Amino acid sequence: MITVMLKPVSSLCNLSCQYCYYKGVHSDNVKTTDSVMLVDTVELLASQFKSAGVKKIAIGFHGGEPLIAGHEFYRQFFSIMDYSGIDCVYSIQTNATILDYDLLKLFKQNRVLVGVSIDGLKLLHDRNRRFHNGSGSYDIVKKNISLFQKEGLCVNCLTVVDDLISINIKKVYEALKKMRLRWFQFIPPLPFTTKITADEYAFFLHSLWDLYVSDIMSDNRISIRWFDAVLSRALGKTVYSCAAGGKCIITPVIEKNGDVYPCDFFCTAEWKLGNLWDTDLFSILNSNTLSAFMSFAGDKGFCNKCEVFYLCGGICYAYRDSYLCPAVRRFLIAREKQIVSLAGYIKHAFGEAIGK
Repeated sequence: MITVMLKPVSSLCNLSCQYCYYKGVHSDNVKTTDSVMLVDTVELLASQFKSAGVKKIAIGFHGGEPLIAGHEFYRQFFSIMDYSGIDCVYSIQTNATILDYDLLKLFKQNRVLVGVSIDGLKLLHDRNRRFHNGSGSYDIVKKNISLFQKEGLCVNCLTVVDDLISINIKKVYEALKKMRLRWFQFIPPLPFTTKITADEYAFFLHSLWDLYVSDIMSDNRISIRWFDAVLSRALGKTVYSCAAGGKCIITPVIEKNGDVYPCDFFCTAEWKLGNLWDTDLFSILNSNTLSAFMSFAGDKGFCNKCEVFYLCGGICYAYRDSYLCPAVRRFLIAREKQIVSLAGYIKHAFGEAIGK
């Protein structure tokens, strides 16, 4: 199955999050006067999938804030993809501040997996995730999570780990669970976006791991994406994740004007692969520029001598020479025996994929 990330409004967002890695990095590169991806571009993309013989595809809507695109965009998008006959699996990563009943109904009809960005506690969330007028977004995000759940949509959460999240992780984790969330992604901030030290991030990993283990041993099945990946690697399984896959996983990013990039962290002029209106997507993905990117970002040779590489899979190039590697290495060395033991226990006790 092919996976693509679609940015229907590119970097446009109704929030101004303090640790956003996307704003101001590449928006000047997206040359178009249209605020939302045109229907013509969606039809072009569908025709390229069909011409390439694609049978199934995972499409993740991302931003900026993808809900700005509005109900009519998504209605037309789903209709076009349905008409193409391609089996589509949809997800969206949203700040969940823009929502109405029509969108809820449409997402339910199309079985959209919803990822909501929320930092657990009102004080911590509103410290970073603010509207452009400076007001916090926590209350409306929490309310809309409940609306998604009430409609039967599958909701997971994404939390960015800054210094205050790190020292308050137990309170954050418990607050998220009280919202009836059980699929978690805790994201390390890119080094240029906020300040966090290796000591702070290592403390976060140790603290969260203890909470995770406690839940598993209490038969409270939750999923924390990076820990799930580490446990899977401990069992020798292939992990299809940039965070712990052992290699750079290409998920092409398609901007609203048809520009294509190799990675959400590298939507810059240097790494623009092409444009759908000039070259079809599958020719773009066989380009020399992508090969160069893979050599640049996919090289994890510096990890080869690390004793816990088999658990980690290597640090993304975007974090190289930052706080992340020493923090992760310190955590994995300290917890290696426990990780291997827990992986074996889960396999024996549940007989199913970790994180299910």
